[in-house]
Parts: sequence; structure tokens; C-alpha cells
Amino acid sequence: FKEPTGRLISAAYTVAPDGSDLRCIIPYEWNNSHYDWRNATQIMSTTRYQAGDKWLHVLLTDGKDDHRVIAPDLLASDGHGHFSPDGVWMVSDSYPRGAERMQSFYLVHVDTDRGYEAAQFHQPREFKGPWRCDQHPRWNRDGTQVCFDSLHEGERQLYVIDISDIVEFS
Repeated sequence: FKEPTGRLISAAYTVAPDGSDLRCIIPYEWNNSHYDWRNATQIMSTTRYQAGDKWLHVLLTDGKDDHRVIAPDLLASDGHGHFSPDGVWMVSDSYPRGAERMQSFYLVHVDTDRGYEAAQFHQPREFKGPWRCDQHPRWNRDGTQVCFDSLHEGERQLYVIDISDIVEFS
């Protein structure tokens, strides 16, 4: 819902397929934004974890109080996280930042929090508000490529990054 100031407020809930066992997993005070299921029990949400100032990517197990911030030094803003098919890796993005309006593309090993900014893309100034283009990175089925939306060449296009060519973690 929106507050009278126009600020959007949201929470996240899970429920069993039969409608029972309704649980709040991200309270309104934290403000839920984007999410992705890692597997049948774990979910990641971008949220103002513990009602803090920063948007963080938080992993939790449905039905447990085991919230863990993923790569907090790297993923310290709202983004659109998406897990690799095996759940080992996560890609995410950022909204345009700075005078150059650069959007970042991140690759993170979920269990170790090791990751890096794999690329940056410029979003032209004329694309703001309802005309903006969020990257929404998402994996292909075999986990070798990620596609994303972008305006960095002046029009909305779909791009593909070959993840198999990115530096391996040791």
C-alpha cells in the first residue's frame, strides 16, 4: 500500500497451497521489494532488513527465523536478484546511480558471499520514472548465460551475457 506521502510499503507472506499456514516472512517495517525462490524452502528478498536504511538482499528459510544478508558490502541497494538453476549463484542489478546513471550487474556465490560487479550499463537520462528500464537479470536453464533488459544503446533491448566466460572463483 502507499502511505499518504506516496511512499510504497509492503510485506511478504507465504501460505500453504491449501490456504493454511499463513506466515509473514518480511514485516511491513522492513518493506519487501523483490524476491526469488532459491529452492523449495529458501527465498531471497530485497528489503530494508530490520528496518534499516539500506536495501539488502536477505536469504531466509520459510517457517524459520534465520534471515541472512547476502554479500552486504556488494549488494547494498535494492535490486532484482535471481538464482542460478542449481541455487549456487545469484545475479542481481542496481537502479541507475550517479551523474552518469550507471546500472550495475552483479554475480555472487550465495554460500560464501563472494561476488563482484561483472558489468555496468548506462541508462540515458530521458528514461526515468515509468519509462525506466530495470535490468531484471535472469538465468538460462543450464546456468551458462544471463539475459537482461537495458536501454544503454538508446532503445529497450534484451541482452545476453555468457557467464561461462566470467572469471571463476577459487
